[in-house]
Amino acid sequence: MQKQIRVKLEGDSSGKMETAAIRLPFDTRDVWGKARVPVKVTINGYMWRSTVTNMDGCQFIVVTAGARQRAGVKADDVVNVMLDLDTEKRDVEVPAELKKALGVKLAEKLDALAFTHKK
Repeated sequence: MQKQIRVKLEGDSSGKMETAAIRLPFDTRDVWGKARVPVKVTINGYMWRSTVTNMDGCQFIVVTAGARQRAGVKADDVVNVMLDLDTEKRDVEVPAELKKALGVKLAEKLDALAFTHKK
């Protein structure tokens, strides 16, 4: 299910902070059935994969400096955001040279990690 919102990108408009955030004006549990949900975020045609974060009763999506640059936005901009449930498998391809350098046991441990810990 797709969800489109128009929100102010929260953060430091001076650009000194690395991140900014989209505070969600709805509860993801009502839309996707859970609070921490993987999503595809699109702003100005630039799409990236993220996960909704929950803190102090608020739900938000972090927008890194790189994502802001690629989308052509900055903190305090009002932006149109398209959110899609991300059902694709998330994984990181570990280079063969690294696996070889690690050896069998460490490579197996690396393979067993969640994708976020392989980055």
